[in-house]
Amino acid sequence: MHQAADGPSPAENRKILDLGASSGLGRGGRVAHPLPGWALMRVSMLALALLPLACQPPPKAAPEELPKEQPAQTAISAVSPFVVRHGDVLTIRGDGFLSSGSNAYAVIGGTEVVEYLSRTNTELRVRVPRAARVGPRIPLRVTYEGGELETTVNVAALSVVAAGYYHNVAVREDGSTAVWGSCLADCAGLPVVTGVVAVAAGWHHDLALKADGTVVAWRSNAQGEYAVPAGLADVVAISAGNEHSLALKSDGSVVGWGANESGQATVPDGLADVVAISAGNGQSLALKSDGSVVGWGAGRPTPPAGMSELVSIAAGGHDLAIRASGSLVVWGDSTYPQAQTPPSGSSDVKAISVGSNHNLALRLDGTVLAWGADYDRQNTVPPGLAQVTAISAGANHNLALKSDGSVVTWPEVSLGTQAPADLLVRQP
Repeated sequence: MHQAADGPSPAENRKILDLGASSGLGRGGRVAHPLPGWALMRVSMLALALLPLACQPPPKAAPEELPKEQPAQTAISAVSPFVVRHGDVLTIRGDGFLSSGSNAYAVIGGTEVVEYLSRTNTELRVRVPRAARVGPRIPLRVTYEGGELETTVNVAALSVVAAGYYHNVAVREDGSTAVWGSCLADCAGLPVVTGVVAVAAGWHHDLALKADGTVVAWRSNAQGEYAVPAGLADVVAISAGNEHSLALKSDGSVVGWGANESGQATVPDGLADVVAISAGNGQSLALKSDGSVVGWGAGRPTPPAGMSELVSIAAGGHDLAIRASGSLVVWGDSTYPQAQTPPSGSSDVKAISVGSNHNLALRLDGTVLAWGADYDRQNTVPPGLAQVTAISAGANHNLALKSDGSVVTWPEVSLGTQAPADLLVRQP
């Protein structure tokens, strides 16, 4: 085995390099100070060995790492999946609706929206198609360039039937009002209001919301409940209590008027972002977009602590609400404790109404539940009642609108509450 010959030591190599570096070149490439032959040979050999390295181009710098392309993000983020129908207008709040440079479009309950009232980066205002389903947990899909948002929303139905003390109001198919029952006067002699989208009935006064956002009232004005505030406009929902009235405006503010002995017509300062209202027996409720409830007036109108994620409210002799899950919660004063406990099977509820001492609930399958006081059989639902699309509880009687436009009333002992045979009511 041959062993490699030893070369110069590290110290000798440093000496050689130092000598080469210190030597200058004269004219013609000559060395100005000749080195010894052996040293010159070693310097030449070392220079030849280093020549290929000197001729190589400098190493390329590592390319700057470009940021990795991020996956497309959902530009639309629902500020709240709680979206409520105001009149026939649905407001969808979000963020980034126009960020992709193209207009977003919506599908509600499987029906594509065709009429857009306004589009901004944070809000879509659309007119709900007549064919769209209503109730809690209605599918909503908003599509835009680059993605889509899918959620469920609360689409509150218009109040097209309303039961009062012993009388009733409804919106006919042509948008005109129908009033029947015991009106403390001739119901037939009351004015017919046209262009109506919703109605509300108190003990002795009625309200109608017109398509232009104005409110009309009639009958008793003993407590000022008839006196609609001057200039009231841009209203999207109405509610009539025993002797006071509430109106919800499109900006989320609330206006109250009429009897005020318990402060029920005095809206709390700073109340905003309201999506639904309900006036009861001396108390008022407002549902906010975050699912919380504000109450004012008589009794205990505010729900128990920690109650949230509500999607619908109703005030009467006590208060009732639907949770986002479809279950019910009852609170407030009631002469009849049985009105405080919802019956079994009250889980898939989409609409509610409260009378003096009883409750109604409309289930998703179109059937009706009733519980509470039954001294006039107001708690006894007619056998076989089905295909119901809207309900309303009066003082001691009830209304149910069916999908064919007919109205069922009970109990029969109530004064004049039977609906006219020719009455066909517009669907909510």
